[in-house]
Amino acid sequence: MAQDRESTEIFHDWEGLYRQLLRISEDQRHLVAEHAEDDRFAENFALLADEWKKRQEQIVNLETALRQTFGQERIRAHFEANIAPIIGKITENIRETAAGINRDMTNTGDSLRAFQEHRQLRRAYGDSDYGLSPSLYFDEKK
Repeated sequence: MAQDRESTEIFHDWEGLYRQLLRISEDQRHLVAEHAEDDRFAENFALLADEWKKRQEQIVNLETALRQTFGQERIRAHFEANIAPIIGKITENIRETAAGINRDMTNTGDSLRAFQEHRQLRRAYGDSDYGLSPSLYFDEKK
């Protein structure tokens, strides 16, 4: 009886660690979607990544103990029934987070490219902010 309660607690802890990963993935997705422009974005995202890494290490350690204590079939059955659905949600959050980061990177690249082109045009046409007096190019029609 005590052994069953202990095994139930261990499996509950295992599931809890995956639920913590789910929460972290949701926080990362929210951070990218709502706060990507914030000054502390990179710092906050790095904190979540560090937390993620710690939970992964805990999961690896617990899974090693589970394998040594319980049979593979029992572990697989619990995994498929309780943990696989959580992993599916985590995977979707990671996919959405990655898409948001890629979208933001593309937008940033486009903005930088437009800024650079604008700066080149201003320099080429003798913008006074750059201390150039005569225009380098003339647009007069012949």
